Amino acid sequence: MKKIITCTGYGSTGSSVVTDLLKEFKDVYSFGDYEYRFIFDPNGIRELEVALKYLNNRQNSDYYLKIFLKYINYLSRSQMYKYYEKTFNGKFYEESKKFIESLIDVKWEGYWHQDVMQENIFRKSLYYSERFIQKKILKQEGSARFYKKNMYYSKYDERRFIENVKIYLRNLMEHTKKNEERLVFDQLLPPENLEEFSKYFDDIKIIIVDRDPRDVYTLEKYKYKETFGPYRSVKSYVKWHKEIRQHQKKEKNLSNVFLVNFEEFIYDYEKTVKKLLKFLNISEKDWIWKGKYFNPRVSKQNTITWKKFSVSKDDIEYIERELEEYLFQF
Repeated sequence: MKKIITCTGYGSTGSSVVTDLLKEFKDVYSFGDYEYRFIFDPNGIRELEVALKYLNNRQNSDYYLKIFLKYINYLSRSQMYKYYEKTFNGKFYEESKKFIESLIDVKWEGYWHQDVMQENIFRKSLYYSERFIQKKILKQEGSARFYKKNMYYSKYDERRFIENVKIYLRNLMEHTKKNEERLVFDQLLPPENLEEFSKYFDDIKIIIVDRDPRDVYTLEKYKYKETFGPYRSVKSYVKWHKEIRQHQKKEKNLSNVFLVNFEEFIYDYEKTVKKLLKFLNISEKDWIWKGKYFNPRVSKQNTITWKKFSVSKDDIEYIERELEEYLFQF
């Protein structure tokens, strides 16, 4: 059975340092910095469980099962996410469909309004045309006769759901066709609620990589210019930074979680790697390609960046004052 390792972070915090570094070890296969987020993203596995557990009724399970499959189908076919099928040897959608089938208790032909709402404009037109003819011309009552979909009912059972997720993920890992004992994925899980997410795996180790907030703010505002976070306003950024890291107080105490700063791999390279290897139970003797994929001297150029860009001194002082506990002592 494969041992799974994943690194995760908060956007521009440097989690790829782990996927690069672990390429240097024997019997470890890293899939690089592709993000495999299908477990925790909207419409993914976790949302499906929450929906079946708390929002289920006679028809809602049909909607959530279909939404999951629709999402998986998108990941399977999209050019942007073609690495999913490539990683799992063309079996990603197929195994996902098997997983959904394992949760279905009752299946029948029919439809409800959510089916119609999810259709494209052509299929909607056919449906409404049939209903118009049926009601206004033929004066018939009841449902549409020709418009049909597969409908599903799934009763939520926690033990069944978790066991079927484990089987699903186990099968996917076997389809990777990798002989290495350990497989490394980027962003397979989020940095939050890891006790809940860990139950989906037989064996998973999670590395949360954080970074000095002065660098994150500088890189996002002046170099990458991403908009997934509030980087244009220093006050909004500081508040957001604090809020999305509140979970660390709990997560860092979990035995399968390793919380580390990006800068530690650069300024305390040997010691930090040894801590990571101890956490992963990997022998230092297996470090046979040392320095081939991760070079701390190169990565050092991406630290203390606020001194390389025209960052407002007031902004940096505000971050230092408000986020003191997250600062790295260079």
